[in-house]
Amino acid sequence: MITNSLAYTLHTVSSFEKIYFSVWFTDDASDLPMYIKTILKWNARCLSKFNIPLVILYTGKKVGDTLNRLDKNLLNIDVSSYMDGELSVSLTGTYTNERTTPDAFEIMCYQRFIVAARIFEKATEAQFTHLDCDFMITTDLLNEVESSSMVSDVRSFGTGCTPCSWFNGVRQLENFCDYFSRHPQKCDMIALQKYVAETNVQFEKISLSNSFHKYLKNNAFLSFSVRAKIGKVCKLHNIDIPENKTNKRFLKQMSEFFEFDEFSILFDQEKVPFVHFQGWSRGVAKYIFKHFPLTL
Repeated sequence: MITNSLAYTLHTVSSFEKIYFSVWFTDDASDLPMYIKTILKWNARCLSKFNIPLVILYTGKKVGDTLNRLDKNLLNIDVSSYMDGELSVSLTGTYTNERTTPDAFEIMCYQRFIVAARIFEKATEAQFTHLDCDFMITTDLLNEVESSSMVSDVRSFGTGCTPCSWFNGVRQLENFCDYFSRHPQKCDMIALQKYVAETNVQFEKISLSNSFHKYLKNNAFLSFSVRAKIGKVCKLHNIDIPENKTNKRFLKQMSEFFEFDEFSILFDQEKVPFVHFQGWSRGVAKYIFKHFPLTL
């Protein structure tokens, strides 16, 4: 059911030429982790400098309450009603989970694109960018990406679905959803890689300037996460890497190498275009953001 407030939000969203969106699906009792709140707030503030909204598609009453208090630069849309009926089972007949993660999580990774296509179906002229909630952007990245013209159907840092993927219009997003509904792969990242390879979609790999290019790889994944540089930093500073990388002392030590300034991120005094907090490195984020200025 579309309420008056939701209708107003959808109308507001449809007025933008470019939209970035993130997704957080959960139950009514769960809340956003603290480091996710900080990343969303940071990303929204970065995008506001380019007059681009960050739209959060969410489920869960507690998450909704948190988002509504979090930041004025966030547009939050409760998509609970979109998760009912055929949408919740649309992939279960053809999808086989080949990963160690739960079935529900892998299907949710697909569902977020289906829900986004439904929500944004009226914004026919807009460009859409999906951001993982644990992907922290910078204005340095946006300056490079937003200054280039988008002439292709889909753009990404690699040939697969990375934590930051562009769709040139809602039709391109719908086409991707139609493809993986018929041919679901073991994860959404591989699904986009197959979609690019097997259809006539016009794909463009995003290239950054020389100063940032080293943080990209030729495959489907971003090579720069906290984990990608951890070995180099530890070797340089004579830090022993414990077998258990979730060790609190080690995570706290790693967090001290981060600095934030004017929506730029420095890691070991080197400016980086983004940080993707994956796996155990999310523990680093928790220590970084314990004393992070939430007012930004």
